Amino acid sequence: MHVEPVAWVMGRKDLLSAFWLLAALVIQTFELSESDRRHRRVLYLATLLCTCLALLSKIAAMTAFVVLALARSLRRARFSRASCTRLPGQRLAPCSSVC
Repeated sequence: MHVEPVAWVMGRKDLLSAFWLLAALVIQTFELSESDRRHRRVLYLATLLCTCLALLSKIAAMTAFVVLALARSLRRARFSRASCTRLPGQRLAPCSSVC
């Protein structure tokens, strides 16, 4: 039995999850620096899409919500109630934990 192809196929989900998580983090950084409301909304939806794709790749991507919240709070230099209202995927977290 050849082990290398099996290990390579099983390792793809780790790469996919990391890729989508990093993409969500980069897009969120652009979202926070954008001043136009329409562009912010599009970038927010792109962050949500990348987070969803990371969750579909691997369930360990549930930490994405913590990572994105910490990045948002560090970017704004404070963690207030207003920053909690628009956390990417806050509506997605209960749905993904059921699966």
